[in-house]
Amino acid sequence: MSASDVIARLRELRAKATAGNWFEDSQRVQDSDRRDYYYNIYAPSGRIIADTLNSDMVLLEDNGEGASLDVVGRANAAAIVAAMNSLESLLEIARLAQECADDLETEVKSRWVDPDGSIHPALQHKFDRDMSPVIELRAALLRLEECAK
Repeated sequence: MSASDVIARLRELRAKATAGNWFEDSQRVQDSDRRDYYYNIYAPSGRIIADTLNSDMVLLEDNGEGASLDVVGRANAAAIVAAMNSLESLLEIARLAQECADDLETEVKSRWVDPDGSIHPALQHKFDRDMSPVIELRAALLRLEECAK
């Protein structure tokens, strides 16, 4: 799957998911004399999208005030919310990076590569310097493609 395909697929998934900026917050669960706090992911309406109460990744730590907090659930919920809320912007950045890499590569080659495809040895370091951002962008886009496998 190409980076363009991954971007399109992620846009499609985000469009089908609950719209708006998600947020996370704790939910208190009282069990006898103990207070445990788990974390929920909420839609802008305040309805719960997902919770950590039923997660296999729960790690309760005592907060020193007679309550336990699900520290892994809190971190996971915060990461999911941050990723979902920034996804559209990140996808646009990825799309623009792909375009910039193509345009920059064309520009660099036109500047330093001779018509026969060779690069004068004295100019190789300039070519390498100017191609470095292209290589880094292409590597980042390749990592995006790998995520979809």
